[in-house]
Amino acid sequence: MKLGRSWTLVRKELKEYRRHRFILSTLLIPPILLAILGPMGASLPLYLQDHAVDPHALATFPAPTTNLTLNASDAPSYLANHTSNGVIRLDHVALVGLSLAFVVLDNSTVTGSSLVQFTLNHSIVRGSNLTSGVVTSSLLYHSDLRKAVVQNCTGLGLNVSQTTIAGSPDLQVLMNDGTSSTGLASQLLQAYPLLMSVIPTVLPASIASYALVGEKTNRSLEPLLASPLSDRELLWGKVLGILLPTLGVTTLGFCLLALVSDLLTFGPFGYLVFPNAAWAIALLALSPLLAFMAITFSIVISARSTDVRSAQEVSSLLVLPIMLLFVGAILTSVLVNLLVLAVLAVGLLALDAVLFQLAVDLFQREKILVSWK
Repeated sequence: MKLGRSWTLVRKELKEYRRHRFILSTLLIPPILLAILGPMGASLPLYLQDHAVDPHALATFPAPTTNLTLNASDAPSYLANHTSNGVIRLDHVALVGLSLAFVVLDNSTVTGSSLVQFTLNHSIVRGSNLTSGVVTSSLLYHSDLRKAVVQNCTGLGLNVSQTTIAGSPDLQVLMNDGTSSTGLASQLLQAYPLLMSVIPTVLPASIASYALVGEKTNRSLEPLLASPLSDRELLWGKVLGILLPTLGVTTLGFCLLALVSDLLTFGPFGYLVFPNAAWAIALLALSPLLAFMAITFSIVISARSTDVRSAQEVSSLLVLPIMLLFVGAILTSVLVNLLVLAVLAVGLLALDAVLFQLAVDLFQREKILVSWK
């Protein structure tokens, strides 16, 4: 097979798009609309909360001046020297990844630790578990509080259970289902690239279904099939002629998705959501593989059809199960896992290879010429 000869057919297909601007509009408009409207909808929870907290509170909060950092390796001897009557008393200390019980902390920072039966004053807590204690005039950030009393505090994304919150209007508590407004928006956005990867499966199917039946209606099928191109080269040319512009507008949609998402959420989140690994896998692997599958299916259907409408209807029926599978998986958050995404991409690659070979076997240009009326 010579790809150079297939490229001649690709150039012919691209010229057709320039003559028929509606084809490019069909490919271009939906990804752009989804890339703009999707992040706007996903970020709504960030702007509808009753007591929005400044995400930069960590920077503006008067952080304690810690004199010592304690972790699992160097903490035992220090804690033994600061224990009185079974209660650990610490001041101006940073705890990192420790599990402590019966502890009093003043002017300290706690990161990734677990505290049970505690008292916390004028301190900062990041991503920790606090059980059965009192928190006073402190900053809590993405932490777990159970059976605690919280007074005059500020914080973001707290998981609160059987806790009394007094005088803390700037405390953003998780929703009843355990998801904060920040977490909900983040989950929606993380799943959105997977939804975008379905778009290049749906959009080019109708165009691909026109690939050969359109040649029939234009009375150009006989010269095309009589060309020196092999069946494999002809199919490659048809597939690439539709796949390349599809991937172009898909890349534009993904870039626009990243831009709009980051503009809307950088303030509340304090970091850029995209690009990330899942976004890259969806753009560079899932989108082209799914698009290749849909286009190959549709071209085979187009070769066996006698009119454009029937080819488009059958192609839509074939693509619909793929779309429903992905949307269902996204809604259940099954696929938002890098290992699953990687395995899925490898599986799609193998499936595409088998599908293309099957398409070559089914093409049979002689039969197409004989059966065409």
